[in-house]
Amino acid sequence: HIPRSQNAFILFRIDYLKNKHVPGSVLCESSSSLGKVIARMWRELPEKEKAGWQRKALEKKAEHKRMYPGYKFCPDRS
Repeated sequence: HIPRSQNAFILFRIDYLKNKHVPGSVLCESSSSLGKVIARMWRELPEKEKAGWQRKALEKKAEHKRMYPGYKFCPDRS
């Protein structure tokens, strides 16, 4: 199984979870609540900061393309 390339939001989410930018009270909640908090943070992020994440996502996409040149996303519809 080849994983999909990570988009800007996913990279942002991974960074927030990894660096514990999320308040401790939220970490105790369910993952869906945590996802909502991070999504709100993403929506409120200034465009300049989002552009940095989008640049990182493009770099990841290029790296993914080099690693898996014939990759095409085909969702499993079972």
